[in-house]
Amino acid sequence: FALTNLAPTESINWSDDQNAVIGIQPASDEDAAKEYDDAAGEKTINVPQAGTLSDYITDDEKYNIKKLTLTGEINGTDIRLIRDMSQDEWKDGMWITRGKLQEIDLSGVKIVEGGEAYYESYQTTNDILGASMFENCNISTIILPNSIKSIEQNALAYCKLTSITIPKSVNQLGRGI
Repeated sequence: FALTNLAPTESINWSDDQNAVIGIQPASDEDAAKEYDDAAGEKTINVPQAGTLSDYITDDEKYNIKKLTLTGEINGTDIRLIRDMSQDEWKDGMWITRGKLQEIDLSGVKIVEGGEAYYESYQTTNDILGASMFENCNISTIILPNSIKSIEQNALAYCKLTSITIPKSVNQLGRGI
């Protein structure tokens, strides 16, 4: 499946009974061979109050979690932490991998407004995967929240996606998602 099909020149409207699971082939055999054998690299967290995800992730875990499953409510503060756990850092003239987070299951999450800006000045909005929300993250697999209604432009731009699950509740896709 070509990622260019996820970057329409206009918004796409889906009907209420559609659901999309997109599988994208790995860039190389080496990427396909990567497996997660470290049980400590997986974590499931219920976030009872938006903005409190950091209360459930220790400093030692922050950059070592490979697969994260969340339920509950999350806002900009929580998204900012997830981004930090899955991005590289430019340091001393080279890119250094900070976090190992590559797989995220957000199916049981409700995105709510509030908290810090998750990226630059972008803020969360209820039930929307916001513009540039996971842009430039090292995410390979993501299951989007069952409650989202819209995916805004560049929400997943420049990720390393091999699999994405888009719920049937989504009825609008922005450009270059």
